[in-house]
Amino acid sequence: IVARIVDASEFLEFKPLYGAATLCLHAKLCGMPVGIITNNGAEITFSAPQSFDNFVFDSGTLRGPADLVFTGTFLWWGGSFSGSGKTVITTNATLTAKTTNSKWIERPVDNYGVATFADNMTVYVRNSIWDNKPGSVMNFPKGGAYNWAGGSPLLVNSGAINKAGTNSLSLYYVPLNNNAALNITEG
Repeated sequence: IVARIVDASEFLEFKPLYGAATLCLHAKLCGMPVGIITNNGAEITFSAPQSFDNFVFDSGTLRGPADLVFTGTFLWWGGSFSGSGKTVITTNATLTAKTTNSKWIERPVDNYGVATFADNMTVYVRNSIWDNKPGSVMNFPKGGAYNWAGGSPLLVNSGAINKAGTNSLSLYYVPLNNNAALNITEG
């Protein structure tokens, strides 16, 4: 599958003995160098801070005490983030959550960039504070649900939250501390 996605079907595998369900690669995607880690729905624990320029997350769990920093394109198709570390979306980064696959956030998120929840999906949050920093954007072009799944989650908006489309956007038992723009263009 990877050969069909990456440029010229070329990639360099590293850590080939890491595990039967894990594949670690270097490749190019649309001319950009990328690192690819696949884990077949397993769990990866990060004990040291990590920074990713281009990242695709399809399933499984990313967890641990370390911060995960996303500096470029981040595609989130499913899976969960957990642990005590932060997930940071930097100023020039874009998070695009696609598909209606289950998505879970169980750790703090600091958004300085643009986060788009592209499909009418449900994001489950447990003990997570999503902090939409000044200058950041959180888009829901087709509505969706940001649902409580336990603990004391919170959505803090100091940037902009944009809701479009005829579908509703619900914050089910998740308090919103709004200090900036909440733009609802339809629905």
